[in-house]
Amino acid sequence: MRSVSPLVVVALATVPLLAQAPRTPVVTAADLPLQHGTRWTYLETPPALSAQPNRARKPVVVVAEGTAWLPDGTSVTQLRTERDGASPTFAWLAIADGALRQLLPRDATRRASFDATSPGMTWLPANLQPGATWQWTGGHDLLADTGGAMFRHEATCDRVAAEIETPAGKFQATRVLVKSTLDHAPAVERELWFAAGVGLVRERHRDGTREWDRELQKFEPAPDDVPRLRTRMAADLLRQKTAWTNPPAVRWHEGGAESLHLPGRIAVAEGDAGSQLYYVAAGPDGIAPFGAHRGDDMIAAARLAFGSETAVPPESVPVRDLALLLARAEADRRGMLRVREVPLTLTPKQPQSTHSHRRAAVQVQGGARDGTVKNVAVFLTIRKFSEVQIATDEP
Repeated sequence: MRSVSPLVVVALATVPLLAQAPRTPVVTAADLPLQHGTRWTYLETPPALSAQPNRARKPVVVVAEGTAWLPDGTSVTQLRTERDGASPTFAWLAIADGALRQLLPRDATRRASFDATSPGMTWLPANLQPGATWQWTGGHDLLADTGGAMFRHEATCDRVAAEIETPAGKFQATRVLVKSTLDHAPAVERELWFAAGVGLVRERHRDGTREWDRELQKFEPAPDDVPRLRTRMAADLLRQKTAWTNPPAVRWHEGGAESLHLPGRIAVAEGDAGSQLYYVAAGPDGIAPFGAHRGDDMIAAARLAFGSETAVPPESVPVRDLALLLARAEADRRGMLRVREVPLTLTPKQPQSTHSHRRAAVQVQGGARDGTVKNVAVFLTIRKFSEVQIATDEP
């Protein structure tokens, strides 16, 4: 059995903690809404032999990058973990039917590379009560290459909310104990403490010869992106010939799993004079408008999204997923509802270039405002820069 880095761990992103929440019997998934841009800093004791003394504690930063919805209605939030001197790793939390699960990674070093078919790790089941136990069989988020053998997991919520103290302060938290066994291998034990309005505040892990732990050092609520987005929009509107009598409404485009390939969010600004897509990244100035017929803006948004000097997404971003994301976003901008992917029937105005292996064409369909069914297709080719064409059956 090969061990994947035991530092690929779970953290929970939630709404800002504005005041001490009333005591509740246990913390549930409903107490832990996930918000893009929330940050946690933990003090982590790295894995080592249990008998090794004086292991140095190091800070680890976890950031919620965004939430997407799978076709079955499950919401998936992507978490990025940063450590000094190491490439970031990723983990994914799913909420469905009131239960909170951590999905198993297919590749923890790549965005949106999770296994949606596996049950994952059930941290908080629906209708959780003090003293409850629950079991499941499946893989493990920290261990891989088990030759097809499945772990037997047993979890217990052994107490109501109790006060614990961390470097970030005191919290009323619920403790969940998870024991995972595989054939004759040593049991893997995990202790998780969840606090309403904050998320994971303490975690301990033991697997026979190794152990590590982490405690919350600092919690930073998600920033409110709407004010800075409105400021940027106001500047854009001043440069347009068409006057908007009212500030456009802002809503967030929530695409499928492909949207997790971007470390940011897509906003839809809509008003009486039309609508516009914006890419919103972290940081005070991380906003760029874009659209299929606005080449310079598309390039600027791609630069912001991928941190490159060109509009070329890295090879780790599947071009088909990116095309599907653009198609969904364009359909959202047009006000289409119940959008889904369909077989390609539309054609581009110009033939797609064949001088690149990175090209894709996808089509989505949804209900338009006038009650009819409409289609949007995106034809994406990536060479030295991104070439995008959009076709639609709208007039």
